[in-house]
Amino acid sequence: MRALVPLVLAVLLTGCVSRPEPVRYVVVRGDTLGEIATAHGVTVDQLRAWNGIEGDLIEVDQVLLIHTEQAGSAEPDPVAPPRPRARGTARPAAPAADALVMPAAKPCLGGPTGDGLADQEMTASQGLSPAQVKQAFGAFAPRTTTCLPSDWTGSASPQFDLVIGCDGLVREVSVSAPSGLSDEVLTCLTDRLRYAEFPAHDLPDGERARVPLHLRSE
Repeated sequence: MRALVPLVLAVLLTGCVSRPEPVRYVVVRGDTLGEIATAHGVTVDQLRAWNGIEGDLIEVDQVLLIHTEQAGSAEPDPVAPPRPRARGTARPAAPAADALVMPAAKPCLGGPTGDGLADQEMTASQGLSPAQVKQAFGAFAPRTTTCLPSDWTGSASPQFDLVIGCDGLVREVSVSAPSGLSDEVLTCLTDRLRYAEFPAHDLPDGERARVPLHLRSE
């Protein structure tokens, strides 16, 4: 694998501190949007709007955001447990997965060959350029801000080391600099970064990139 590619990206949080945290509900087998809406005192249309759903299709283990403070006069219990799962004990909703879908793997690119080169000439795999990593990460980074508590203020610059597979999927994420953030927030950020999508490349062992994420609230 190649040396880490340092990147810098700033995400400005404006107006985030005043929004209450939504309830996160994990879909279990047999659930329907209508049943979930009724149980939480909201409407099906609200569930669709909050979670980017078209139609009525939901999947087991999908996490739905439910903004109960916007539901009108109904005051549902924000900690009402989901129905028991068919295959075991219900587990809490993972903040990293809310409203996220794992991108599809891309075909890995073929590396350069020695065809047509003199014996003394050598070729090397190119991997991803810093610009490619920056562009892909920049498109995804705003989706990490929901990991921060609604009353969070100040600034932080955590750094993460990524291993990006040749198929464009994030294979590994680790924290290289926590920047004073809590373990809970860092775990959420680490989980979310696994959903980032990058271009395919030709490094079979993966591309390494160090990504500093600068966060601040106003």
